[in-house]
This record gives sequence, C-alpha cells and structure tokens, in this order.
Amino acid sequence: AVNVTLLGGGFGRKSKPDYVVEAALCSQAMDGQPVKLVWTREDDIQHSYYHTISVERIEAGVDEKGMPVAWLHRSVAPTIGS
Repeated sequence: AVNVTLLGGGFGRKSKPDYVVEAALCSQAMDGQPVKLVWTREDDIQHSYYHTISVERIEAGVDEKGMPVAWLHRSVAPTIGS
C-alpha cells in the first residue's frame, strides 16, 4: 500500500504519481515486501518535476500561552503558463 499523507510540509510531489511506480518496482524486486522510498535532496532536485520560483511571506501571532491566534500567508509566483 502507498500511503500519501496530505499534510503541510510535504513540499510537493503529491500530484505526480511517478514515485508510486518506483516504490512498486522496488517492492516487487523484494518479493512484495513493504518499502519506504526516500530520495536524497540532490536526487530530488535533479530528477524531480520543475517548480517555478515563488516568494512567501508569513506573519503569525500567538497569545500569552503560545497558542496561534493570527496567521497571514502571502504567496507570489508566476502563472503556470509563463
């Protein structure tokens, strides 16, 4: 089974299914045993899909207990067609 967690901090790769095929082939080569596929950062940058540049600005506020009470996230990136 391939478990994809749809949480923040995944930094992409959830919309491209290529890693599913790679994990399945690795599992098949190991007689169907479960595998955990992890690319090095270098491999990810070299072989991953192209991602456009972006600028992110995040402002947050917490209360006296350290709990979040405000969040502002601004993101600027070129359109996919540019």
